Amino acid sequence: MERTAQVIAIASPKGGVGKTAIVVNLAVALAAADQAVLVVDLDPLATASRRLGCPPVAGEAGGTFDLLTSSGGTAAVIRQTLVPEVSLLSASTQLGELEDVLSSSADRTWRLKQRLAPLRPRYSLILLDCPPSLGLLTRNALSAADRVLVPATDDLAALEALRDTEQLVARIIAQSRQTPLDLAVLLVAADPLRGTDRRSAAAVRKAFGNRVFDTEFALFSAPSSAVQDRPPLLRGPQGAAGQAAIAVAAELIDRLTVAGALAAAPGSGRLTEGLQDRAARQSLYRSVMARRLMTWLTNPASPAYDHEIALGYQERLGYEARKRGAERSYGIHRTLWMALAALAAVAVLSPMAFLGATRLMPADWKAKVAMALMGTRTPWEAGMAILAGADPVAFRQWFGTPRMVQADRRELEACLALPTVDGQQRRCTLTLVPEPSAPPADHGQPRDGTQGSRDGH
Repeated sequence: MERTAQVIAIASPKGGVGKTAIVVNLAVALAAADQAVLVVDLDPLATASRRLGCPPVAGEAGGTFDLLTSSGGTAAVIRQTLVPEVSLLSASTQLGELEDVLSSSADRTWRLKQRLAPLRPRYSLILLDCPPSLGLLTRNALSAADRVLVPATDDLAALEALRDTEQLVARIIAQSRQTPLDLAVLLVAADPLRGTDRRSAAAVRKAFGNRVFDTEFALFSAPSSAVQDRPPLLRGPQGAAGQAAIAVAAELIDRLTVAGALAAAPGSGRLTEGLQDRAARQSLYRSVMARRLMTWLTNPASPAYDHEIALGYQERLGYEARKRGAERSYGIHRTLWMALAALAAVAVLSPMAFLGATRLMPADWKAKVAMALMGTRTPWEAGMAILAGADPVAFRQWFGTPRMVQADRRELEACLALPTVDGQQRRCTLTLVPEPSAPPADHGQPRDGTQGSRDGH
């Protein structure tokens, strides 16, 4: 199927609403979505031509004036801009004399439509930048367009300008068109951070319904003289105004694609295939355009290359890489420190919890716990501490017993291991609690019939 460009006129009788900014930034964003775009500058001020890097030259032939007044071909007057996939029919101050030149021509209202017909198969979209009036140039644009996009600000004159444009569209359709002309409204915010006034925006949406774009366009700050020859979107694609322009272009592509008036871009069409959710499709369109824009701006071989933006982008990438590395390192260290803190807490709190629990036990339970601890091979100091708190007398008795057993165990085991004489059992004496003043007893030696002894067998 042969491609036929969709012709969109951006028109409003009110000045200062951002028509040229919308045309230029939409052209750049649409080109970033792999759409071939032709911009037709119909404004005698030629602001769109300057923003696209093709300022008018005095005495130079070509442009929209020659396109409308001569019968020659159009290929020679089309200029290539610094943005890939964006071509331009530039304007000149001679456009202000067009009404006098074409005053006697019967086809003066639809002459632009005739001149653009051979160009439509070469492009995906043709954007017409109209002057802030409803004169002959605007009427030519509305006669040639398939759709008209009317910017609306948040002041009191916005609704009035929209109604005037709507009435002109109706007259154009009645006079020189056999097909309807779709009208859409784009809200424009002077401050990208503040947005449009809620009451004004609500009034516009109530009057025009779903013909109003969901996304709002934001005007860029006034450029300095050094960057007036570049599209505003190429000066700050990461800012609020740049993101708003990309979002408007994404919604425009989605609306045209859903209506069947535009084939999906080669890259983004595959991504959005099968997606029924409009927000998801537009999000993918925005990501495709943002990546392509940054490729143009950071590639030294691109005509749109910007050294400052490229340096800033590289610095941001380096910062983000360092930030991710620091976050990853911090996460690892944090996990290790938390694990060590948990182990330290267990090592410190477990004995404290055990001793705290034993303080709540009755005295007889404490004694049983102490006896159980001393009967094992584990250190018996904990049991001694519990027993000392439960019964000091029992503690003194039990304290002497393990000390004696520990010191005399080998002698006692050696005594018990001696063979018996004539089948009689051998007696081994063991002093349980020696008197402090008494001399140390000769433990482990066999004795017969001594007091204070017990059968060690």
